[in-house]
Amino acid sequence: MATHTISLYCVSAFNYKSERSENRLAVLDDVHGIDVISVFKDFLDLNKRDDLVRDEEDKTVFAVDDYWSISSGRCLVGIVNAGQYGVPGKIRDAKTGSHRFDKNASDADVTDRIFLFYSPKGKDEAILALHNIRNHGVKGVLTSGLKDLFRHKTGLTLRFEGLSYDKAAQKWLDAQVKEIKATEFKTSSDITDDLNGLGHEHSELILKPKRNGTFGKFRALKENKPRAITTLEQHSDKVKAVVEVDGNRRTFQVSGTPGMPIVKLEVEDEMIKMDGMPDFAKMEDWLVEVVNELCQSVYRSQEVYICQES
Repeated sequence: MATHTISLYCVSAFNYKSERSENRLAVLDDVHGIDVISVFKDFLDLNKRDDLVRDEEDKTVFAVDDYWSISSGRCLVGIVNAGQYGVPGKIRDAKTGSHRFDKNASDADVTDRIFLFYSPKGKDEAILALHNIRNHGVKGVLTSGLKDLFRHKTGLTLRFEGLSYDKAAQKWLDAQVKEIKATEFKTSSDITDDLNGLGHEHSELILKPKRNGTFGKFRALKENKPRAITTLEQHSDKVKAVVEVDGNRRTFQVSGTPGMPIVKLEVEDEMIKMDGMPDFAKMEDWLVEVVNELCQSVYRSQEVYICQES
């Protein structure tokens, strides 16, 4: 099953002309009378098309399938088509190995991705959530065109900064780690020989604490990576931490360097259909929950949140 993750970004516009440091970030719903939501809608409408926008340098393609507004128009949710091309090959059945058809250099493997953009009224930062499949996302193709259009309309440049853990929802960082998962875990050769007879594709190691216990706070796991996590990283593809927040599971990737600051959130298995793609209606509800948890940290207010009514 394809690995689906969400990358989270803070979006802002630097106002170079302001002499007061507290006004260096422009209020996004009134940038010289222009609302970032309106610019985003214009960008989406320009790219809502039957053909694909091609990036010849990165060999990527992009088009908007559909989008809609919620939360009194301050939040945009949509589906984009994105993929890569440029390398010829063969499409074969993964189960039987039989040849289906030849793939030309101009053939693009295009999949649907969901996004959510929330820009509260009167705030100088917005939140953008982007859907990745197998670590391939749409940030480059989506944000480059949006930056160009925003600069053309306002004279300012939009910045997209990966949401760092020090700015993430405090309830995530303070949550107790309930499970640690190591995907594609590589066991010792003698055990591997015994297990190969099962015909499985890969192994996932799941570690659970003692009964009614935890592995401690997620904050401690990120700030001071235990030796055990480093060992797991050496023998697996990815290491993940599962925390529980207000009764909801949140799964984070913890692989990488100890100082890795960017939040990458796993899409929970119950949102994935049998064909390996997410149920986008369920995923929209989940994204709203995730971003609302973030709002308390980003905006330091209980009053700022997404309402799912249009």
